[in-house]
Amino acid sequence: MKPPLLRLAALAIGYQSRTINTVIAGTLLRAQGYLERRLDDIGTRTGTVYNLT
Repeated sequence: MKPPLLRLAALAIGYQSRTINTVIAGTLLRAQGYLERRLDDIGTRTGTVYNLT
């Protein structure tokens, strides 16, 4: 049996500073760690490791 293939994905996250709703939502989601938790869940299922920058 072969070990699972590990995939790496580097992500750079930004937001539009001229769109108020985007800035507020993005800042709130980042502060709560929502994206990191979601990517960890997806990575567990797919074997992908996400690196946020």
